[in-house]
Amino acid sequence: AMLFEFVKAAEVDLSNDNVDLQYTWRCPRDRVDCDNTADLNWRGWTVFAVLMGTHLLKDAINGIKLIFLSSKQRHPHHDRLRLFVGGQLLSTVALFTGFVS
Repeated sequence: AMLFEFVKAAEVDLSNDNVDLQYTWRCPRDRVDCDNTADLNWRGWTVFAVLMGTHLLKDAINGIKLIFLSSKQRHPHHDRLRLFVGGQLLSTVALFTGFVS
């Protein structure tokens, strides 16, 4: 439920005055050129991608392992169902978190 708030906030309606959208360009009146005041650069995005990728891939891989473990006949039926549901939930949450971020 908490991740859906981020999805809702990402949908921008420019006709709404309560939007958290910030303008990154500053255009002083005494100059012809405008300045980009955004603090984002390729290094920040690279670090973000590496950190998010490592944490989310770990969860997604563990979820897939749980799903594979649920197919083993050596486990009782209720354990197999529990492994499958846990693997599905873990994989789904990891992938959805990647989508939201």
